[in-house]
Amino acid sequence: MKPATTALLLATTALLACTKSSTNLVSEEPQIPVHIASGSRIQTRVLDNRFENNDEIGLFVLEQPSTLAEGRHADNVRFTYSDGAWMPEQAVYYPSATGLCDFIAYYPYASNALPPTSSIMECQVASDQSDKNNYSRSDFLAAERNSITPTTEAVPLVFKHRMAEICIEIDPGGVFESPEELLAQNPAVAIKNAYTKGQYDFSDKTFSHLEGKANIIPYGDFSVADGKLAGKRAIVIPQEIPGNQVFIEMQVNGKAYNFTFGENHFIHPATKETYTLTLKGNAPQSNIEAQIDDWENESHVDGELQEPANSSNYQFSIPDFGQSAVYRVMDNNQPVAEICKEYLNACSAQAIVVYPVHDGKADLRQGYVAQILDATTGKPAAETIHGGTIAWDDSGNTMDYQQGSSAASGNILYTNKEGFSLTPADNHAAKLATEPYLIHDARDNKAYKTVKIGTQYWMGENLAAKQFRNGEDIPNLESEALWTTAIENSETAYCIHEGHYYYTYAAAQGDIAPEGWTMPSSNDWERLAAYIDEDTSLITIRGGSSNLAGLSIEGTGYRDETGKYPTHTFPTTYVWTQESTYCIDQGMGMRTWKNQGNIIRCIRE
Repeated sequence: MKPATTALLLATTALLACTKSSTNLVSEEPQIPVHIASGSRIQTRVLDNRFENNDEIGLFVLEQPSTLAEGRHADNVRFTYSDGAWMPEQAVYYPSATGLCDFIAYYPYASNALPPTSSIMECQVASDQSDKNNYSRSDFLAAERNSITPTTEAVPLVFKHRMAEICIEIDPGGVFESPEELLAQNPAVAIKNAYTKGQYDFSDKTFSHLEGKANIIPYGDFSVADGKLAGKRAIVIPQEIPGNQVFIEMQVNGKAYNFTFGENHFIHPATKETYTLTLKGNAPQSNIEAQIDDWENESHVDGELQEPANSSNYQFSIPDFGQSAVYRVMDNNQPVAEICKEYLNACSAQAIVVYPVHDGKADLRQGYVAQILDATTGKPAAETIHGGTIAWDDSGNTMDYQQGSSAASGNILYTNKEGFSLTPADNHAAKLATEPYLIHDARDNKAYKTVKIGTQYWMGENLAAKQFRNGEDIPNLESEALWTTAIENSETAYCIHEGHYYYTYAAAQGDIAPEGWTMPSSNDWERLAAYIDEDTSLITIRGGSSNLAGLSIEGTGYRDETGKYPTHTFPTTYVWTQESTYCIDQGMGMRTWKNQGNIIRCIRE
């Protein structure tokens, strides 16, 4: 099966026989029924491209501006697939002939899925997924469509994966002469000590409160394909796997072979990870080649498994920086170099800079400027100005930059003798992979981008935590009255408007930043302002801004003590510091205001 995103059509044709007396959602206006068309195909299912008999989904219909937590016109109506048709538990009608509606649906159906005032649903995957039904029902799908005008036309819903899928391949390596010999020994694999339960929030599409660790038995049978055993797969809840934890175990001939990541690894929602594990000699361990694809668009990337690289000679390609502005070059699960797409104020341009990594930390005194980027195209400049050097002074957040004289190249070679250099591919040097350097927040399994500006490492996105680091919940107060009461009583609170706004006491009380990161001080912001010469267009993404420094600040304003969101003639942003409010508008500077809601950008400790 090729997973892809396909529309689930809501139409009136399937249920013309339903009468108004079958539902309690009756008004005196002419009613327009909402139902699911027979024959709808779902290509995001894990087993095939269509629903099967007795599959069930749940549907919520919301009358704008209501949310799931505020009120539902249709509350978790069950539809069952039977002999090519969808059968509703009760007829569903639009709330009026003119008002706008939001549709939210999910699979598999669960009774009492959401409490009346909540958008959070309990989810779980089966620990024994060798059973086809257990495997299929572990695949949690969700769909939504907003601002629907009542219509007799079909309304499409796009169902998407919210869990993740793991596929396991075994290369016999030198332990068995062939995959056929290994298959004959009937190897058994398991995913070890993974979370199987969690809470899914429909409002922001995240998981939290993970629990229920168990060993997961995958679905499917091994078969020989391309010199390996393939065919085992499992659905898992998105989660962070500790680097020292055995994650996959294979048992064959009474012997266990274990795989660990070596450093913490985050399994993201809606992704498929393919693990190619190679048996190595008599040692009870294996190497890994991890392939992570968007689950909706299945593809395959061939790669090589090789001996750990000799640190005196390796090469790598410059990444596309699609997931973060900072990437790391990995040698046997250990970072050996860091690649940053960063703004250099010495040449007023973005550059791709590589730093060696020692003991897990980049050495900013030995930067190699692999590429200077053209401000208009974002591509390497045509001039022969690449291959320079840069050394940072952390105390002053300043640099010593020496321009290079080389043409641009997408391949970088490192040797102990020469250091970094731009070069064509070298067949004698081990080719290492790169991976994004992300901030993994275990509280809600969210991964944030990172960006380097001068000697500082910043969170490239606004914080969206709903708990303090100790697990204490931060109340989500959307109404103006509750927000005002929280301020009057100096209580913790946050709300969601154009991002997450935190009230002062939520920002200042407790550890709110992810592990290893912290709330910036006013001095941290002043260092940043000085580095960019207070040119806010370098760190913002609004009209006329270049965002060359990559902080991607939006003009989101703030929430005042009455719960309102004041507007400004210029798109202004207010962020929290450890001491007070910092204002980013046409200039940058401190404010003393405290009784309000601001966004948070964390900085690395």
